Amino acid sequence: MSKGTGSDPRVVVVTGASSGIGQAASRMFAARGCRVALVARRRERLDRLRDELVAAGGEALALQADLTAEDETDAVLPKVVETWGRLDVLVNNAGYGVQQRFEDMPPEAVARMFRLNVLSAMALSRAALGPMRASGGGSIVNVASVGGVVAHPLNVAYCASKHALVGFSKSLRLECLGTGVRVTAVCPGSTRTEFFDVAKRDIPFDGMIERWSVPPEKVARAIVRAADGNRALVFPTWSAWFLFFADRWLSPLSQRGNVRYRDRVLARTAGPGDAPSPKS
Repeated sequence: MSKGTGSDPRVVVVTGASSGIGQAASRMFAARGCRVALVARRRERLDRLRDELVAAGGEALALQADLTAEDETDAVLPKVVETWGRLDVLVNNAGYGVQQRFEDMPPEAVARMFRLNVLSAMALSRAALGPMRASGGGSIVNVASVGGVVAHPLNVAYCASKHALVGFSKSLRLECLGTGVRVTAVCPGSTRTEFFDVAKRDIPFDGMIERWSVPPEKVARAIVRAADGNRALVFPTWSAWFLFFADRWLSPLSQRGNVRYRDRVLARTAGPGDAPSPKS
């Protein structure tokens, strides 16, 4: 994992590196001897993580960027290639979601979510193809979600964005077969990160979501393995496997479970004069 095509260490770019899954994956890549470019909005956190990795004997580069801004996204990979001369692994991990009724979600909020969750990953992947081929090959790992292969109520825009990311990953993988560039979508279930602190600001999650959550390190290990593999989809958590299986093979049961979840959650936020939640 640590070496590229020659004697140089692999160069890895991780977006959303300042916390959660991205932070854990960055540490794991660095521990394997990779040079790691850390990309996120929060400069102070990036600098702390870079200093931590360097103090442990690694090589790291902190790149502050708002990936919803096209010019900042376009500047990321040229800086990495200019610094280290190559690119071997791109982990598109940056993303966010909100639990909210779709009708209450402003159009600009939907557009911003797609800019980060989908369009930034597509732009970075496009920019990565040339440097990867020049390095003899590489791996693009897109961190999607089980919500990218199954549907969830109250997460309409998020699921749509992750479905788009999974479709992009699978299609780009086929386009790149035989070129030395591999593409994988990693689809975790509930993970204990700051993602849920943001996502539940409008409507809280049911307690079972937290009970099913796994540490970010579990997903990060799957990302590191995916960078060496050639699978189209990876489900790193048992909850993701269960939801995928239920949606595919037990569709009526999956639908009933989703509707019950919707009604339980909405009941917790309903005011005294609100109409009861719709039933199916």
